Amino acid sequence: MKSPSFEVVIIGGGCAGASTALALLQKGVTSIAIVEKSDFSQPRVGETIQPPTSQLLKQLGVWEDFLKEDHLPSSGVASAWGTSELEYTDFIFRTYGKGWHLDRNAFDTMLLRLAVERGATLFAETRLKNATKTENGWTLQCGNTKLDAQFVVDASGRACAFAKLQGAHKIQFDDLHGIYTYWEQPKDALETFGAAHTLVESVEHGWWYSALLPNGTLAVALMTDTEVIKTHQLKHTENYLDLLQQTTHTAARISRLTQVSSPAVKVANAYELDTMVGDGWLAVGDSASAYDPLSSFGIHKALQNSLEAGAAIQAALCGHTRVLKDYAQNVQHAFEGFLTTRYQYYAMETRWQDSPFWKARQQPISVHPLQEIKARPNIPPKKWNRILPNHAIQSLLQGCSTPTTAAQLVQDFQKESAHGYPDWRVIQAVSYLFINEAIG
Repeated sequence: MKSPSFEVVIIGGGCAGASTALALLQKGVTSIAIVEKSDFSQPRVGETIQPPTSQLLKQLGVWEDFLKEDHLPSSGVASAWGTSELEYTDFIFRTYGKGWHLDRNAFDTMLLRLAVERGATLFAETRLKNATKTENGWTLQCGNTKLDAQFVVDASGRACAFAKLQGAHKIQFDDLHGIYTYWEQPKDALETFGAAHTLVESVEHGWWYSALLPNGTLAVALMTDTEVIKTHQLKHTENYLDLLQQTTHTAARISRLTQVSSPAVKVANAYELDTMVGDGWLAVGDSASAYDPLSSFGIHKALQNSLEAGAAIQAALCGHTRVLKDYAQNVQHAFEGFLTTRYQYYAMETRWQDSPFWKARQQPISVHPLQEIKARPNIPPKKWNRILPNHAIQSLLQGCSTPTTAAQLVQDFQKESAHGYPDWRVIQAVSYLFINEAIG
């Protein structure tokens, strides 16, 4: 029996995958399959969208459908960052007005439903198992079904399921994890700063986030590193609550609420894929890059990626494959901009300068530019993929196989590298190798 054949098969039916399908349908690409492994029964994190995201929903033609859902308007952000006092950023003074707190499962389901209604074919509760390159594209083993595709989109989120099969690796920038709990709010328990504000509060070991969901539940999360979670045993409710009660504003916010879930850990680290496009495929959303949740821009990025990917794929199907590289460069450029902003925000918090969490995010430079350095002998082979791709890290190590100064190493690397990484990123990679005793 012949395998079903499609112009485009999208691996992942979440926000990025469904919106890519919608963008393709707008471009006249109608032969689309979406392969989604989940049944949408598990809670999905990422509850807040900023006001500008409304423009992307309008471009995708889903704004009116979005307004019919029971999402909660967001007035802004209340933050205690760099200070113990709350400071307010109110969306009403922004160009695009209010933001939104989402029922994330309902939001993703809406996008997927609209993609199917407009012509996409859904393979529900189906997992990608393997992919084989063919003369005309790809043959994908999805569950018990084989699908033929001219083009494949990896929208599988942090799993990067298809891209990893093609040899792609994540370039990680931190070890951030969110440890979530959910709280029920009595109808008469309204926060003093307003229920529709997101609250962010920095502490010694990271920062707390809380946002009211449309169903009246409050999502509360501590964003921290794995080592903190292990050391303080934060998966145990009593330990989690001990740290929560040490906060000022977050503790006040939940003081009259009832905890309705045990702490659950979600990966939230920032990274980009070292290979985002290839022969007949590309990655979108968190499969291409993931931002620190402090930005509240993950959903916005996924929608932006999908619009750009739709145009690039439509052109590639017509033989204009150069646009795939342009797409990857745009995603990488946006990621570099995010990194710059990220470091600026983390540098604003100066109260815990000896905390490993904050030190790791405030561009620590461990090597003086004129310090003579040399790669240590007999370094065990490993996949670094931290700050820079593994091949770039290996080039740095090769560049100091004989003694040189840190400044000269960075200068020589930049001359030979065709990528054009910012100097600060190369310097941070050298510091990372120094901290991990690969150079000395």
